[in-house]
Amino acid sequence: MVASAADCAHPAAEGGDDFVPAEPVPGDSITVCARAWYLNLVDLVPALGYRGAVGPEQVETARLILRRPRMTDTVPMFERYASDPDVTRFLGWPRHASIHATEAFLRFSEQEWERWPVGPYLILSRADGRLLGGSGLTFQTAHEAVTGYVLAKDAWGRGYATEALTAVIDVARQTGVRRLTAQCHPEHWPSRRVLEKCGFVRDDPPTLLVEFPNLTPGMQQVAACYLLLLT
Repeated sequence: MVASAADCAHPAAEGGDDFVPAEPVPGDSITVCARAWYLNLVDLVPALGYRGAVGPEQVETARLILRRPRMTDTVPMFERYASDPDVTRFLGWPRHASIHATEAFLRFSEQEWERWPVGPYLILSRADGRLLGGSGLTFQTAHEAVTGYVLAKDAWGRGYATEALTAVIDVARQTGVRRLTAQCHPEHWPSRRVLEKCGFVRDDPPTLLVEFPNLTPGMQQVAACYLLLLT
């Protein structure tokens, strides 16, 4: 998955609605600035923030509901995806070893929603309300943000990543974002296909190295960086 803005910004073989890989890809995830999105990274975003145009706390698509996380979501998030080794394999935030890590993310999420127009979203099924994953935005400035997504294993391969990310892009546009970025592991082709299907293009800074802590802890490596310019 793409490391994103919800404990996200938070799958497997999700390469877009029509992409079916030869076999499931564990942890189909894009990394939102490797770590700048999820938890324990509050120091990476400006302290003062910028409220500007306030975005929606809930967004609905054909099959999904994206809503602001609540502390009551702690256990479902931890059990559904945040502690799953397969789901978190390619993410830019460390797998949650205990429920306390998920609680920390939710406190971070509240800070983001207070500081910026929007923050992380949880992704739920419109059909039955089941938690599927997370996405959202992490603002770097008033007009620049990072996005991504994470999906529980039983939500892989159904086009949910493309549907959720498209909704988040619409929110970014509504809240004045002009430059939207995302990162993923360079060998994680399903996530790259999701980004490209949503209009992102490669934009690799020559010196940017990031860590994928669930693959090679402590090792900095090149990530596939993507950019979407909004008007």
